[in-house]
Amino acid sequence: MMNLIATLLLTSAALAGVPGQGLATVLPPEAQQALEQQSAAFIGAPGFTEVDITQSCGDDAFYTPQRFPQSNQTAFRPDADLDALAKAVLLIDCAEGPLPHARYLIRYHLAPVSQAGVAPREYIEVLRFNLGPQRYQDVIRHVEREFWPPESIFGMGPNLAWRFVFGPVQGNRAHVERASRAGLNQTDAAKQDCLGEPCLSASSPTDPADAWRAFTPPTLSAAMFREHNDADLPGPARVAQMLFLNATGGSGQAEPSESASIGQPEMVFRISKNVSGQDSGITGLLHQQGLMDDAVSELWTSLRLSSGSEPEWRRKVVHRAGRQ
Repeated sequence: MMNLIATLLLTSAALAGVPGQGLATVLPPEAQQALEQQSAAFIGAPGFTEVDITQSCGDDAFYTPQRFPQSNQTAFRPDADLDALAKAVLLIDCAEGPLPHARYLIRYHLAPVSQAGVAPREYIEVLRFNLGPQRYQDVIRHVEREFWPPESIFGMGPNLAWRFVFGPVQGNRAHVERASRAGLNQTDAAKQDCLGEPCLSASSPTDPADAWRAFTPPTLSAAMFREHNDADLPGPARVAQMLFLNATGGSGQAEPSESASIGQPEMVFRISKNVSGQDSGITGLLHQQGLMDDAVSELWTSLRLSSGSEPEWRRKVVHRAGRQ
């Protein structure tokens, strides 16, 4: 009998990772309505269409041995402990297909729920820009027509945006409650700013050296997932996760900020993958604001990775007026 009960409990926890089969907390009507209104406003922003992510990236496509080498080792899903930030990027690359040359602009907000004991919701927007066409034009500009490579190898796919609302259910830390998608035409994409640089710029942004200080972060937990063609370097999801882990002291658990909101999120990430140069390289930049700190108003963290080199971590601190 005890073995049967244990099996049922494990099965219940594992099913919690399946949409519609999780054991969610029942909220009072007013709290539930407020949560639904906030979620609907975020997901249904102008230009976005709500979608079922499982139609674009179902279980068979997402839970592959290539993406989760340790899958099928427990009764739980392999992403049961995966943070929402990395999961959002993985889901997009699963639904849309990976790109060899891309930039990601990620906005992250953790919103408390107005009910004691109820876990907050994570609101994540990911804009993905395909820089393959720019890289292709850069290459053929210096090559005779007969030697032009196929444009397809530089990556085919639109510029787009996804929005997710994540919440925990039993056995699954980051369960997709709602998702929406928007296409970005070339004009709209060209107007987007990625933390001080045009999002479609095919160059690696640089910052004044005297404003940054190198540092060595605490040891970060290893990735539980693999990304497409990440044998030499981490992929965009892992770079975003590394920055997130460092920002949260290694826990991967953010804390709500009283001065942050969906419109002014506490974390904004820029991830650039193979956007310039001949060698593989990926960079990440994190801007934190709304910090619960009397002296520090903003915190910038950069991470640069290139083949054959150690990760380069740098930080820039912006102090409040008169508090340095």
